[in-house]
This record gives sequence, structure tokens and C-alpha cells, in this order.
Amino acid sequence: MTECQSRIKGLLKMERNKPDGRKICWTGRLDPMAEGLVVFLLSPDSGSQKEGQSLSKEYWFRMLLGVQTDTYDSFGIIESSNHSQAWREHLERLHGLLRKLGGRRIQKYPPFSSIAGRNASGYSQALWKWSTQGRLDEIEDWPTKNVTVYSVESIQEDVLDGEGVLRMLRDDFERLAGNSSSVFRLDQIMKSWKDAISKKGKVVFPVVTCRANVSSGTYVRSLCHEIGMQLGCGGIAIDILRSSLGPFNLRDLD
Repeated sequence: MTECQSRIKGLLKMERNKPDGRKICWTGRLDPMAEGLVVFLLSPDSGSQKEGQSLSKEYWFRMLLGVQTDTYDSFGIIESSNHSQAWREHLERLHGLLRKLGGRRIQKYPPFSSIAGRNASGYSQALWKWSTQGRLDEIEDWPTKNVTVYSVESIQEDVLDGEGVLRMLRDDFERLAGNSSSVFRLDQIMKSWKDAISKKGKVVFPVVTCRANVSSGTYVRSLCHEIGMQLGCGGIAIDILRSSLGPFNLRDLD
């Protein structure tokens, strides 16, 4: 459990125990690997939850190119690895691609998400359940959402070698769970990464730090997946920070 998640649980527990019976809610969840701004509403303002959930958001995120996972982030099992020595070429093409990403789009929910998917017989369950059961091909109409990408820009470009990626993963798993042995599918995830890296010999993965302004409901890891697919090399999110939500900004909390 991340520090952010621990604080949220503490706040909810505190409010449940209040004698005046006030309600508390929040205006948007974060992915397990994400951190950053979460806005809480305390009654009577809790009635404005829907309005708060519709606010646009700013994210800073790091995207690793050259790999694709089943979760669209670094907490997934590798499905394909398309590392090549042409990584500088990928970065050059990335700049032009980011300029074209703006505007309204229909975004598919990632395979590991809580939205429900339905099969031909009408049976419905969360996408992550279909994923863990290996039954994604049964879903009739994949859930989508209309979102708007107002802007995406590259802030910094770097590279990580194979050992650097493995160290990053171990650090992230320990941060997420405290005890890394309790992370969902930990052994499978680490094995898939080690196998992919060892088969490639000495590898270098481009890492791009980006800033994006998007509408409510936009999945940043789906955005990374889309960018990687368009580049033809794969792409995943390795860090996600929500820096603002409507008029609220992390910088104002300092």
C-alpha cells in the first residue's frame, strides 16, 4: 500500500467515527502505481462529487518505450518486447506524434480496470477479472469512454539499461506494498521482465517524461500504450503523478 493510499484509508476511518455523521467522498481515484492530488469533499459539499469528478486534470508521467505489458504499465506481465538500436529514431518520431494527440478521442479502458465488460451470453464482470481468467476474447463490445487530450508535451528524455529497469521495478513493488512478496503476480511479472531483458543482451530503453492536460476519465497508461503502438515499439507508464485537478494544484499545498 502506498503512503497516499494509507492516508486516504486513515481519513475515511476518521470520518466514519465522527459523531456528527458527516459524509466524506473524493473526486477521483488513482491507479495503484499513481500518486498525487486527491480532493476530498466533506458534507454538505459531498453532494458536489459529480461536479468534482468532471474536472480536467494535469499529469506528469514517465513512459518507457520498447515494451508492452498486459496492464499498460510496469506492474504488468510483458506481452512483447520490441527493443531495437533505433531508439533515437523512436524519440524523434515521438515529438511529431505528441503534437497530433490533442483533441477528442474514444479511449478504450485498459484490460486491468474495474469497468465491467459483457460477453455474448450477457454475463458481466470487471475487466480485470476477465483478464486474470484469460477470457478477454469473450468480451463482445470493449468498454470505451469519450475523453479529450488538451495537450501532451515531452519534458525530458533519458535511457535506462536492463539492470536499471529491474532495480526500478523492485523499488516500485516495495513502495506499493511495503512487503514486495504480497504484490499481485509479483513472481510472474519479474520473471517476464528478466526473461525479456536477458534474451536481448545489453539493452537500452528510452524513458520520456511528459506533461499532459486531459479531461476527466482519461487513463494515462492507455495514452502511453497508444503512443507505443503508433511508434511500433510499445510503450508503458512507469510513473504517474496527478499534479492538478481543476482549480486545485499540488504547488498550492507547499
